[in-house]
Amino acid sequence: MDHFIKTQKSNLMKKSTLIIVFVLITFSMISSCKKDESEPTNDFTGNSGTFSDQRDSKTYEWVRIGTQIWLARNLDFSLPSGTWYYSSNSNLSGTYGRLYTHEAALLAIPEGWHLPSVQELNVLSDFLGGASVAGGKLKQQGTSNWTSPNTGADNTSGFSALPGGMYDPGNGFYEKGTSGFFWTSTFSNSGGSNMRYYYLDNNSTALNFTDSTDPSLGLSVRCIRD
Repeated sequence: MDHFIKTQKSNLMKKSTLIIVFVLITFSMISSCKKDESEPTNDFTGNSGTFSDQRDSKTYEWVRIGTQIWLARNLDFSLPSGTWYYSSNSNLSGTYGRLYTHEAALLAIPEGWHLPSVQELNVLSDFLGGASVAGGKLKQQGTSNWTSPNTGADNTSGFSALPGGMYDPGNGFYEKGTSGFFWTSTFSNSGGSNMRYYYLDNNSTALNFTDSTDPSLGLSVRCIRD
């Protein structure tokens, strides 16, 4: 009789242990699924897609152009200083992103991306047929965001460049709709702390470069994948 009772107790303990293990495994699987749903992964294996910035949950389109992967939208990440909405109008950031000083731009870029160098932009330009026509292939089509005539804009690259204008501490905001100005990571040809930037105009198909006169200018940012 005692042996029978001991056997029953042993079987009961084994069943209880199995139930506990099953419950723990099930809970772990459910938790894993919830984590996957709340933390989307970024996949860059195709020719285009979306990138989710885990810092603020903003989503950006990206596009593969030749051997490079670019964000297809201006950066819109908030910092305590060194960044502005055009004309201080937050409603414009959804379309044009924010304007950044060069220093702020470096701080705002998400992990896995960087500011393009002039050399990387030359690779982009060459792939699109050269600097004289690359601007047209980079610009978003139409005149809903670009001021007419938006010369030669066909956006065949998928880059969807937008004219976010500029902020000059001495002169305020200007040229939204007519020009897009974007920082590079390359120092000015004249040396010092000034940086090079590139720009696109509504009346030209060209991709242009120039040297900044002040790294505290507020320009748009487009990131390239590391």
